[in-house]
Amino acid sequence: MHEMLHIYQGYNESLESFNNSTANLEVEAGIAQYKYLSSLPEFAGSKWEERYSRGGYAQMLSLLSSGLTSDSKINNEITSDLRFKNAFNHTTKHPIKVDPNYKFNPNRTTTENLKNLSTLTKTCP
Repeated sequence: MHEMLHIYQGYNESLESFNNSTANLEVEAGIAQYKYLSSLPEFAGSKWEERYSRGGYAQMLSLLSSGLTSDSKINNEITSDLRFKNAFNHTTKHPIKVDPNYKFNPNRTTTENLKNLSTLTKTCP
């Protein structure tokens, strides 16, 4: 799931956009992976649920996901661009999950950061 979204991102982003926002795209793929895993019936009580509640990068992905509607649009009552950018800053600096050589583009809005995921999930209930 995660790597498949990277293929989709590479197809839909310009080379410049892709190269200048690799950390943003990594977080978008992480959110997609979390949304998929957490939708599975066996998620409750699983090792995955435990991983996403432990803290760090994985928990930040679950918190970012909670600020989205089912079709990956921003739920403005929960998530503002500023909070989302702060969360992106936190996740992209995590030393284990995100490569420190990845570039974070702070000028991308939350909508831009999730445009690929939003397109893919626009018809989800």
